[in-house]
Amino acid sequence: TEGPAILQYVADLAPEKGLIPVAGAARYKTIGWVNYIATELHKNCGPLFAPGLTEEQRQPLLARLSGRVEHAEQQLAETPYLLGDQATVADFYLFVVTGWFARLQISLEQWPNIVAFRERIAKRPSVLAAMDREGLL
Repeated sequence: TEGPAILQYVADLAPEKGLIPVAGAARYKTIGWVNYIATELHKNCGPLFAPGLTEEQRQPLLARLSGRVEHAEQQLAETPYLLGDQATVADFYLFVVTGWFARLQISLEQWPNIVAFRERIAKRPSVLAAMDREGLL
């Protein structure tokens, strides 16, 4: 029932897609990013969805989240995807979580590498199809 485990399982079902390396350091770097997104980004978005959240309550939550997003921003300044030239499950997870920002009224302008990353991911036919099925287009 946990996202990081599910992402690894789904990626392992189709190893030919390269969504997670089969073995070695690259696999564990991917798992590290998936867990970072789960514990530092996803988890820190949760409180921002609370109904009745005041601006005074929101500001420290945003500051905490912003600091965590900065780590991904810096990585994406060096590579098109979190782990290099090929998208992995970590990238798709980051795409989903940063997609919540519009609903949370968090501008991505301060993170231009994440904006460019989201544009790259959003052009993928499989992402377009999934977003269409979810009514997100």
